[in-house]
Amino acid sequence: MVMRHARKLLLHGFVIAVALGTLAASNADWPQKPGTLGYRMPWNRPTQDSVVDLLPGEFVDRFEFRGRLVDQRNRPLPGLLVYVYHADRKGMYGSKQYPTINTMAGCVRTGPGGGFVVRTLVPGQYEGAPHMHFEVPIPDRGRCAWFVNFRPDAETRVLPNSYNRGPGYAEEIDEHFALVHLDRDGVYRTSWRVLHTQRWSVATVLDSVYAEMARKYELAPWRGPKPSPH
Repeated sequence: MVMRHARKLLLHGFVIAVALGTLAASNADWPQKPGTLGYRMPWNRPTQDSVVDLLPGEFVDRFEFRGRLVDQRNRPLPGLLVYVYHADRKGMYGSKQYPTINTMAGCVRTGPGGGFVVRTLVPGQYEGAPHMHFEVPIPDRGRCAWFVNFRPDAETRVLPNSYNRGPGYAEEIDEHFALVHLDRDGVYRTSWRVLHTQRWSVATVLDSVYAEMARKYELAPWRGPKPSPH
């Protein structure tokens, strides 16, 4: 009887694991290995969604950044493609095999009010406070970049995957800073952070770097196989 019950528990756990694996796979629109047919570099992943999950199926140290892009007159900027990336739990951006490709990365598109949501894990520390990077091709300016540092609020006190980083200031002092609160559902969240894109740094120099990396690692399926020389 005990053995039968143990087998049922084992089978139940296996079914859950398979289901979670299927969920993670169904949320990925590209193969995960660079150089695979159809693979897209993180900044080239097309989307119309205003919410992106960089690690679907993961339930540990869940984090949600909520942002809203506006212009200098506080008017919303809808329809912009936001490339977002951050360090993993260990503070690393790339893997040992692909150190120049950000692992925790993807794209999201701003909604009608300029808003977007990034779901992921709490970023680890590369240097300084845990932070997240954003890049957006802005009309008339080209690719522009920004980053936001994270600190726990006075109630949350500690963020996972970081060290020697206690509660932040009582208020969010500027747009490079966001307080994080641990909600009742176990997810660490920021408030809605308004980001004025005219303050972002121009980073068009990255376009040529990204294009070269795409040529190296992307195999576009619409090109088809190369014709035989014979």
